[in-house]
Amino acid sequence: MKRLVARPRARIRLAVPFTFVALLPLLLAPFPPGGALGLMAAYTVLTMAVFVSIVAFPWERVPEDALAVPGVVYCVAVACARQAEGGARSGFGLLYMLPIMFLALYGNRRTLYVVAVVTVVASAVPIIVIGAPDYPVGEWRRTVIWTAVAPMVGIVVQDLVLRLRQHQEAIARVTTAARSIAYEGDNREGICQAALDLAGADLAMLVEPRPGALVSTAGAGIQIAPVRIQLGEEPSAVEIAYRSEEPFFLSDVQSHPATSKRLVSGTALASAYYQPVMRGEDVVGVLVVGWRITRARVRRSVTEALALLAAEAAVAMERADRFSSVASLAASDPLTGLPNRRRWDEEAARMVARAERTGEALTIALMDLDRFKAYNDARGHQAGDRLLKEASAVWRDQLRAGDLLARWGGEEFAVALPGATAEQAVPVLERLRRATPSGQTASVGVAAFVPGAGLAQLVEQADQALYRAKSNGRDCLELVAL
Repeated sequence: MKRLVARPRARIRLAVPFTFVALLPLLLAPFPPGGALGLMAAYTVLTMAVFVSIVAFPWERVPEDALAVPGVVYCVAVACARQAEGGARSGFGLLYMLPIMFLALYGNRRTLYVVAVVTVVASAVPIIVIGAPDYPVGEWRRTVIWTAVAPMVGIVVQDLVLRLRQHQEAIARVTTAARSIAYEGDNREGICQAALDLAGADLAMLVEPRPGALVSTAGAGIQIAPVRIQLGEEPSAVEIAYRSEEPFFLSDVQSHPATSKRLVSGTALASAYYQPVMRGEDVVGVLVVGWRITRARVRRSVTEALALLAAEAAVAMERADRFSSVASLAASDPLTGLPNRRRWDEEAARMVARAERTGEALTIALMDLDRFKAYNDARGHQAGDRLLKEASAVWRDQLRAGDLLARWGGEEFAVALPGATAEQAVPVLERLRRATPSGQTASVGVAAFVPGAGLAQLVEQADQALYRAKSNGRDCLELVAL
């Protein structure tokens, strides 16, 4: 069964409270028993049969609707107990509520309806067949009230139980997802994948605020181009969720006026749900999930799961950003903001390994500010620091995005130019040398990569070339080709 647990021992715990109430007619029956002994015996046998079947029968192997059978059997047992104890006067009609409550907790809606109908029939038939005085005409009023109240109570209980189970499942699924994203570095892709799985969606996307815009930073599922939404310039459901700080659902994203036609026209999405990601009182993102098949609504269990995931995502994103910031600080020179020696060793080693693997050209250079100690002594350490920062900024602006400029130590800097031969690198490095600010000069030593050369060997050769440049009067470039 989907809702009735498979282990017999666990089923016993579920059935015991109902069985205890079901045994009350036996405890309240007069002793010694009168002429209705056979009916009470029938009640006892049927009740025990129901208990044993619930505990021992392999319900997981049969259709879920079969769980209505024990309920129907127990209704017959209750009818026997009522008749044995004087019919309507016995008050045992309340026991008809037991199968309704049991199926409200562990059955489905169909089994609940079946047993509710059977209880009405079991209440009405004795009035028709046996009649007064055991079942007076006034019993019809009770039967009508029962017909209205019992199914309603069962449905309400069943809905509450279903919501509770869905909520528990959502918590369990989000907990699993949160556990996985908690240990990732930049966990935004993991957050999107978790949203995709939780919602059974075709696309999940995380959109975060940037100055004047909302920008997609991660995604999962359908691959779409990066999204950038200028705030206030076009219709956007993402912006609605961002500004309202409330979830937003669109059943038809392709034609809804709140969506940006520029963004949705190229997708196959039919419906979408927008969940704000809150950190305290601030919206730090919007989690978007979309489906290719039109949905009239999103199930409560899905919206609850996405809300829980968004709360976990806010914490995980903050943790990742802080970790990234700390890692960046640890790998950066605090004065110039350039990569430090540790970061240089990591990045340059990867460049050398790639050059070895692909045959791509690579040039390494060491640059040194000439007579920096004298400059420092004459003008002071603050002026020296200012020169280092200005030189770093000027040189960095002269390089491509893929080039690497790092502070090697003191007034010495290291440069890596991937994809550039020595002949191609020399004009670039000369341009850097001539751009040295504050009327100062710099010397450069250059080494070109050849297969088999490691990073340490390249740096050593560049250092030797730099030493020759210093010896040759400074303010010049010396090249060593391995």
